[in-house]
Amino acid sequence: MSDFSRTSVDKAVLKDTIIHPASIYPASITVLGGMGFLLFQSPVALAAASAGLAFGVGGWIFNRYFRHEYFSRKYLDALHEQIRKETRKRLTTLHNDLRQVGSTQGLSQLPRLKAKFDNFVEILDSKMEKEELTYGRYLGVSEQVYLSTVDNLIEVAAKLKSVSAIDTRYISKRLRDLARDKSPTAREEEVSLKDRLSLVDKTREETLDLLSDNEAAMTTLDKAAAALAGIKTHKGAAGMDMEFVMKELETLANRAHIYDNRRKKEEPWQIQN
Repeated sequence: MSDFSRTSVDKAVLKDTIIHPASIYPASITVLGGMGFLLFQSPVALAAASAGLAFGVGGWIFNRYFRHEYFSRKYLDALHEQIRKETRKRLTTLHNDLRQVGSTQGLSQLPRLKAKFDNFVEILDSKMEKEELTYGRYLGVSEQVYLSTVDNLIEVAAKLKSVSAIDTRYISKRLRDLARDKSPTAREEEVSLKDRLSLVDKTREETLDLLSDNEAAMTTLDKAAAALAGIKTHKGAAGMDMEFVMKELETLANRAHIYDNRRKKEEPWQIQN
């Protein structure tokens, strides 16, 4: 999963500054000059190697410490775009999929989840400047929480679709008929039909768990929005004092991806201080 933690941002900045042309090209000159000096004892090669080293280190230091915000924003912007692209793709057919499987609760959740997310973003906009890196981190977390709930609804639709061909009314009627039949063949059919009913019940339980997770997500988004709104700060001055606002969202995001972790065997992500 995408990671908006400070540690991940710093790692991304370090990587980008190392592979930046201002670091790579002088480093190449340093290597070539060093090899030239070792092979031919050439003062020119030594001078080129020294100059390359000086420019390479200087370029890296300049990018790493004086352009840190630029590279951080570049990393965060790429994550935002990735999440938004995934969200748009997954929402394309979701409403129709939920309608086809008869998930009225899922259909009800879809617009409410979007409203909760939009409300959080609106409050975030009122508290921080969009240019701030902290704003980008918090926006990214809320986007991932929203995407997690969308994923849950996709899973609901898929699970209900998988058992949609099982006619429970027919099975119930058939079981009543078989109860009057004492033959071994009737018992075998009875076991098979009960297995199908059990599969339907289990699948419906799993979908209810996913829908319950989404209800919890909406509550958490409301709490986080209220906590954010209650912070007494001016735009651009929130800083570290706003870190606590994301704690419940971090917990929620980890829980919301439990099913995804089971399916993909991925480690849960979280924001870290």
